[in-house]
Amino acid sequence: MDVYTLAIFAAIVVSGIVLESVKITSVSVFREMAEEYAAGQNEASLKSLEPYWVENHGAVSPRLARPFSPGVLAEGEVVHPVNCAQCHSPARWAFMDYAVSRVITPVAAYLNRAAMRFELCHIHFLVCPVGPRLPSFQQG
Repeated sequence: MDVYTLAIFAAIVVSGIVLESVKITSVSVFREMAEEYAAGQNEASLKSLEPYWVENHGAVSPRLARPFSPGVLAEGEVVHPVNCAQCHSPARWAFMDYAVSRVITPVAAYLNRAAMRFELCHIHFLVCPVGPRLPSFQQG
């Protein structure tokens, strides 16, 4: 029974870390948040926010090429506190998730196109209810 419990716990932890790592790198997640929370910004400000997130928060955008101009990053740094910082702490603070996100960076664009965050979310949320369903241990 201990092995079963540890396996369920490990599955919950690992699936959560991988899910959050994919979300950190997902440019689709960034764009959804930008549309929802930075809708009042002009188009130029929003265009500077994406390179800022790629440079500083781990997002992976296949349409942007590095190096980014210092002016664009500076404008993104101005837009970020107004629209994003109140909801987001730096991704680096989630050290496990961020470390895994750096490992999956080479395949992040594929994972984003394949909408893996939805699949991983299903896996994570299907594993979570299994833990409380542990078989009862009866001594006799």
